[in-house]
Amino acid sequence: MQPTAYPLDVNAPYKCSFQARWSRLIPKARSKIAAAGKLTISSARLLLMVVLLQLFGGCVSLAYYEGDYHGKVIDADTLQPIEGAVVLGVWWLEYGTAGGPVNEYYDARETMTDENGEFTIKGMGPRAMTHLQKMDIVIIKVGYGHLDRSTWEELKTDERIRWKDEKAIIPLKKLQVGQSRRRFIPYVGSDVPINKQRLLREEVNKQIHGTN
Repeated sequence: MQPTAYPLDVNAPYKCSFQARWSRLIPKARSKIAAAGKLTISSARLLLMVVLLQLFGGCVSLAYYEGDYHGKVIDADTLQPIEGAVVLGVWWLEYGTAGGPVNEYYDARETMTDENGEFTIKGMGPRAMTHLQKMDIVIIKVGYGHLDRSTWEELKTDERIRWKDEKAIIPLKKLQVGQSRRRFIPYVGSDVPINKQRLLREEVNKQIHGTN
């Protein structure tokens, strides 16, 4: 199943932009002040604290459930499943600042595709009042071009990727003779611990040295 989310307000998706948050909160604060007519000092301080916490608190999701991620990796030309492709999922915390959003590593999980080219990465389950963002995904298989780090949401708008039964069908292009394999090394991020990407690093070494 594709990961599902249950936001408190599905018609008002959360935005991480500092400017967007400021432009949204200030009119609300003004309307509250106008409605109150005259605030005491303590009430004014409380209102200011609420505005600042919402403004600088970062990209907070109030409540949602992150289900498991399912996909299938296939050969882009033959459409046959690719067994043994390494799939790495990475999660990041995102905080809003005056200079823009800042990301911080949270966790990573990796797996390999089975004989049918299929994979599952377990989601984080129920979350509440969290800065945690949806999973980024990286895929590599020796002898093929890779899927560079992408958000799961980006896959939904990628024209190369099909969806079947809420499962992402991800094609990888087989490398041609003479192509430099070093060009097809995925970007993961320097903050991801080595022990969280062992399978991927092994596959990268095979790709560099041309071994299966």
